[in-house]
Amino acid sequence: MNMQSHEIDLPAELYSLNQSSEDLINVCCAALLEYRSDIEAVVLTGSFSRGEETIVRLNSLERIVLGDIEFIVITKEGINPFDLLSKMKSAEQKAEVMLKQQGVTCSVEFSAVAHNFLKRLRPMIFSYELLMHGKVVYGDADLLEKVTGIHANDIPKSDAFYLLCNRIVEQLIHLKKLSKGECSGLEAYYPLVKMYMDMAGSFLTITGKYEPSYALRLERFLDMPEAERFVRGEEYSRFISILESMTNFKLQRNDNFNDKQHTSDHIMSLFRETIPFAFKLWIWEVKFMTGKDAETISNSCKAILTKQTIKIKLRGWLKYLRTAWVMNEEISVLKFLRLFCLGTPQMLIYCAAAHLYFGAEDKKRSDVYAAMYIIPKKINLTSWNEAVDAVIEAWNKFVRSA
Repeated sequence: MNMQSHEIDLPAELYSLNQSSEDLINVCCAALLEYRSDIEAVVLTGSFSRGEETIVRLNSLERIVLGDIEFIVITKEGINPFDLLSKMKSAEQKAEVMLKQQGVTCSVEFSAVAHNFLKRLRPMIFSYELLMHGKVVYGDADLLEKVTGIHANDIPKSDAFYLLCNRIVEQLIHLKKLSKGECSGLEAYYPLVKMYMDMAGSFLTITGKYEPSYALRLERFLDMPEAERFVRGEEYSRFISILESMTNFKLQRNDNFNDKQHTSDHIMSLFRETIPFAFKLWIWEVKFMTGKDAETISNSCKAILTKQTIKIKLRGWLKYLRTAWVMNEEISVLKFLRLFCLGTPQMLIYCAAAHLYFGAEDKKRSDVYAAMYIIPKKINLTSWNEAVDAVIEAWNKFVRSA
């Protein structure tokens, strides 16, 4: 698949509704054509690159892609990727409109990176998946094969823990929406699918058995000896049952989503059932990384925060201050000094999210106060919902977009 060929091959009328996933990718690439003078290569990543995308048929004329079609856009030497942000945004919108015209609702993401991006990759889940499963759709076909030295065992344990933490924040987002009746059906169900896929991925990574493929993650869990599991007995059987159901849904193609089967009440019960699994995995991972038994959320947060070195805290807070200065974010000097002694802004945000997520059933004021105490911004909270909003805002500003 070559982006240059679209100058000749892209038809005047867009593809039919029974187009393949490759056709969707071709349409996305066509949206980049006018910017090709700035582009060295384009790499497809994420579930589409592994052939594990999820496309659900809503009716006879409409389909929806769950998740994004993600591309890494490598710029030519001398081109600043920040100068392409508006162009990439325009290309994303163009691709989404082109797909919408043919009955496909889809989010497209073009991430512009520097010419030397691949040479500077560090061992991380993202880097490993990109090199193992990324597909070059424009540029040097052997581009990814030239990058060596990143293996599954090199992925830091903290990266696996961050994966779990990010999914916990996303669970908070949708749990709050669902409780207020602001989402239902696919919009509410798919975050649960992602949660189970990445609980499995996080656990396998931290134990040195990482597997990018969702199907193979399930196989690993099905064959796992009891001594290696983070839950045992009937709990494990139930976890496996849900993981298998979520994996089967994730890997289906053009399947109809049954709104009658997945009612809001059913999805809410799944959200609630997921919290204890996530809590046990969180506690297990904290113990694995710190060597400390911590049976409560407060003790586990303390264990993971005290593990951070001064160097890690300095790097984290410098990154925070740069972002805060750009966004004109306020934080008092006293709170800054107190939080600096505790840990990095990223880990503090994760710990605040954990307090709120694991306490979502009863929404105790103590959890709200615990979250308020460590959110790195000037804030005064009185309710669980307000605390969730504050955590989500801080996560979007200082973790997701940083």
